[in-house]
Amino acid sequence: MDCFCGGVGERSRTATPTSAYRLAERHSRLTESGCSTESAGSGGVGVLLLAAIHNRTIALIALALFALCTAVSMALLSTGFGYVLGRPRIQRGFARVVPVFGAFGVCFGTWYMLGALAVVPYFL
Repeated sequence: MDCFCGGVGERSRTATPTSAYRLAERHSRLTESGCSTESAGSGGVGVLLLAAIHNRTIALIALALFALCTAVSMALLSTGFGYVLGRPRIQRGFARVVPVFGAFGVCFGTWYMLGALAVVPYFL
């Protein structure tokens, strides 16, 4: 689909919703296979967001707002998690829970690595 997006006679291609979905899906597959260090979810949402908006100014504002809200939500969740872990009641039992968190992290990392090597399937 072609549209006029600028000066006289300038044409640029815009993505259809189907092509945007395919690009987001390809990005998530590349991320899962270890070709990228970014998370597939936010990259896919960003691609779909930009493809759905045909006005470049609005697309840029939407992308900036998406990035800002993503950063704010990560900061709030990290702060909340740190606040909960810093409570005296939690700290008393924290020594018993740390090995469980560590073991879970090692198991998850091993599963993720084996999934990237296509040895085990991804269930998520």
